[in-house]
Amino acid sequence: MSSLADLIEADKKSRSEKEWYKSCQRQLKDKEGLDAYTAPLFKAYEHYKRKDQLTRLQAELLPENISPNLDEGIWATMGDNMIVREKFRELLDNGTKLDLAVKQKSRQIQSQQALLNDLQDQLGIKESEVFDLTNRLSVATAQASQLQIQLQSTHKLLQDKLGEIISLKEEMKTMERVDCMELVEPVYRQQDDQPIRQQLRMPKICSKTLQLTDCQLAPNFISISRPNQNGGPQLAVIGSRRLHCMDAMHGTLKYETVIPGSTSSCIMSAGFAPENDLLIAGTSENQLVVMDTLQGKILKDLKGHSGKIKGCGFLGTKSKAFSVATDRTIKMWDINRASPIRSVPVVSQLIHGVCSSDGSLIVTGHLNGKVTLWSLSDKICEVSAHSESCMGVSMSPDGRFITSIGRDGTVAIIDVHMAQAGPVHVLSGFRPLSTETTPCVSPDSRMVAICGAESVTAWEIITGTRIDQLPIKAVDLCWANGPSATSIFNYQLISAHENGVVKWWSV
Repeated sequence: MSSLADLIEADKKSRSEKEWYKSCQRQLKDKEGLDAYTAPLFKAYEHYKRKDQLTRLQAELLPENISPNLDEGIWATMGDNMIVREKFRELLDNGTKLDLAVKQKSRQIQSQQALLNDLQDQLGIKESEVFDLTNRLSVATAQASQLQIQLQSTHKLLQDKLGEIISLKEEMKTMERVDCMELVEPVYRQQDDQPIRQQLRMPKICSKTLQLTDCQLAPNFISISRPNQNGGPQLAVIGSRRLHCMDAMHGTLKYETVIPGSTSSCIMSAGFAPENDLLIAGTSENQLVVMDTLQGKILKDLKGHSGKIKGCGFLGTKSKAFSVATDRTIKMWDINRASPIRSVPVVSQLIHGVCSSDGSLIVTGHLNGKVTLWSLSDKICEVSAHSESCMGVSMSPDGRFITSIGRDGTVAIIDVHMAQAGPVHVLSGFRPLSTETTPCVSPDSRMVAICGAESVTAWEIITGTRIDQLPIKAVDLCWANGPSATSIFNYQLISAHENGVVKWWSV
């Protein structure tokens, strides 16, 4: 606020010094004139000097509180002095600005206060939630402690049961050997009429050779039908670029067929229906077809896989089938509708798959060396069979044993009824092929033959003893009934070779 000296100095500067001096001389002579000059200045000075009056003036200057008579009274007090009027206007503007700033700050404070209230409410809610979670954590900790105790007791119980299973398995092995020795049907009799048990023998005499026309690629598999009860021929198929269908007993080629599609497609797997009138085959280009075995014509095209078909077959009837593929799925099919009934996702990569003769069990081999047993509705169990990838699996005709080959050079024999206890035998002593191959179980379910890199080896399934070796290099094998019903060893071994040659071996 300006002092009286400042107001006088401002008035002095507003006029020239000479005029101002003359005016002061005249006013000094006339006391009333001096009072008329200084009275407005003193009144304005005293009016704004007092702090309580300044506060009241600021309140009065609010837009909603300005009185119509306020300006008239103040202006009348100030007179015509321009300096005082300018100072008053400046004060009025400052007061208005101050009021607006105060209002803005007040609104900001109110907004911040509301935000603070909301944050306090949220904090209260979070505190209650933390308290509730703390209580739940305490309860869960107590339950976890109880479960840990139960788990320890269950683990101990499982160990005891596993010991019992192992001992029972050893007893079963002993009993099986005794049964095998005592209950085998006699094959012929000596002069003293005493029964002699038939000894297993490896076929080593090549009785038939057949050259396939499509020999650019090595065969991928060889598959054989069940013995025909109606007297028809037992059929065998070999897959490569074409599907070759043969009379398995007499070694004659019936027909060759190509599955329509890409010319680079290879047939990877096949399986016969129980009546041998239908064949299901899968290719390397996701094709799965159902064929007429008499003419080799395609009847159904089953679409749904997005990977190579590594195993397929009929599930005990020609109206249902299964397939496994590298898209890591197992599918069950309705052949009549040509559509999948169920699709089961699998974690580990699938290498091969087969099913039992009645279609109640599916067995798959995996890249992680495990063999898995599946029912038509769910997984039964998983067996650690090999330390490296599984190359192929098969089931014995009587449905009792599962055999699998691993890249680690082992053959695992698994009893279906005791699969959870692990393999009954793990056989070794051969060098595996670089390509995938499958074990081959004899028609009487007593012997399994394996293709190795240098020879074909045969073992007895029940005892796990090696029978013999055949010094040939084959890609895949299958057993067939022999041509003579009067022979003691009425079975043949069929081998497929890389150069497209198929050979029949007899005892």
